[in-house]
This record gives sequence, C-alpha cells and structure tokens, in this order.
Amino acid sequence: MPGRRAAPYARSTRPRAAAARSLPVVALPEGALPPALAWSAAGAYGLVLASAARRAPWGRLREGEMQHVFFGAAVVLLFLWTIRGAVVPGLGVHFLGATVLTLMFGWRLALVAMALALAGAGAYGLAGWKLLGVNGLLATVLPVAVSQGVLRAVERWLPPHLFVYIFLAGFFGAALAMAASVTAQLAVLVLAGGHGPAALADAYLPFLPLLMLPEAFLNGALVTALVGMRPRWIWTFDDARYLRGR
Repeated sequence: MPGRRAAPYARSTRPRAAAARSLPVVALPEGALPPALAWSAAGAYGLVLASAARRAPWGRLREGEMQHVFFGAAVVLLFLWTIRGAVVPGLGVHFLGATVLTLMFGWRLALVAMALALAGAGAYGLAGWKLLGVNGLLATVLPVAVSQGVLRAVERWLPPHLFVYIFLAGFFGAALAMAASVTAQLAVLVLAGGHGPAALADAYLPFLPLLMLPEAFLNGALVTALVGMRPRWIWTFDDARYLRGR
C-alpha cells in the first residue's frame, strides 16, 4: 500500500535469505563459480579420486558381507542427502556423513563411496554436474581429510580408550568436518567474487553450531552402534587397542 513502511524485521532478513539461497550445505549451485575454476576443481577432484581408488583396499570388500555394506552405505548416504531442513529461509541443511564412512572403510574407500553418492545426487538433480568437482572437493574430500586427521591425532597422541575413539574420532571429528566444509564453501564463494564476505558470514556463521551438532550426533551415534553391534564393519576400530584390559 502507498505510504506503508516495511517492517524492520522484513528488511533485515531479506539479504540474509538471499545469501543463504546461494549456498546449500554440500552442493554449490550452478553458475556460482567461473568455468575455469570449476574445471580446475574437477581435474583436482578427479586426480584425488583416481589416486584413492587405485590404492584402496578393495580386497577387504570380499570379506563376508562387506561389499553389500559398502554399497549400502553409499545408498544410505544419498538418502540422507535428500533429507533437507531449513534453519533460516533458503538455508538448506543436510548431513555429510563423511566421518562414519571414514571410520568404517578408511579414507580411500570413504571417498569412493561418497563419489558414488555424489553421482547419484547429480542424477537426481540434488547437485549440479558442472560443479561436480567443486562439490566433490568441498563436501567429500575436505571432510574426509578432516575426519582422517582427527583419527590419526587420536591414535598418536591420546590414550587407547574406547570413549576417546567414539567421542573424539566420532563426535568431534564429524563436527569439525562439517565446520570445515561449510567454511570452505563460504571462502570459495567469496573468492569467486559473487558474494560479499560480510553477507555470507551474517547468513551462515551464526548457524554453524546448529549444523555441527546434528552432524556430530548422527556420526557419533552410528559409530557407537557399530562398535557395539558390528565391530567388523568399522575397520579403524581395533579391539586389541581400545578394549585391551577392559
């Protein structure tokens, strides 16, 4: 209506919602980055994935039901990526699942499983094919690397205790992986020049703990269940190391 002033709340949330729509968690939108950067990322992701696949312990998948567990985990991960919520209007939220896959299969096979899920996400329209390399680096390679780094730190510097493995490698590793992935996506969009750092920080960083906590809980709960019920499915868990004398 003429002469009617917009409410302060509506004015303050419009830029935040616009910025949030530009960056779903896990998959960057089409056209977010220059083609040269997208192709460079695709090449880098292809090299990392090829190296991981070439050196992955494929022989272990022939043990018992592990082949079914591996491909089933990739399907479950794709299903988790289809479940989206919203913290603020336009802010898509879903799980990464990188930590539990890293602890289950090691980082190399975790990358392969997540690549299968990412390809499925592209086929279902959840992730753009043009930015497959960027999404692969930021949503699979980076969180897997963080999860692997936390696991190595736990194994090297902390006492071999069951709860250390579950809470640090599982819960804390997953939270840190989510934080690294979201922060890296924000940084890439800022470097691409399409968004201001202040607007993106205002839209996302206040809600980062709300993304980290569910990721930590889901991965930690799955790791706990696997250790208790199916320890042979979680290859990085060593009974002799973590349960010795207990």
